[in-house]
Amino acid sequence: MHTGVIRFFLPKKGFGYVIKDDSLEEYFIPGKNLRNIHLKKGDKISFELEKKNNQIIATKVQLINNKTNN
Repeated sequence: MHTGVIRFFLPKKGFGYVIKDDSLEEYFIPGKNLRNIHLKKGDKISFELEKKNNQIIATKVQLINNKTNN
């Protein structure tokens, strides 16, 4: 499982991009891989990478809860 930060996400179009934490590489997130997850720029996520149609995409995306309130 990898972690990263949402760089860009268009909910109406159903896609976005994540920047992987350890390599700073950017990966496409197809909206169909999101099940009831609402993402926005800056959200921290965990994900897996999968090669599909000669492109590496982020799959199995999960929002990581950042608990800042004590």
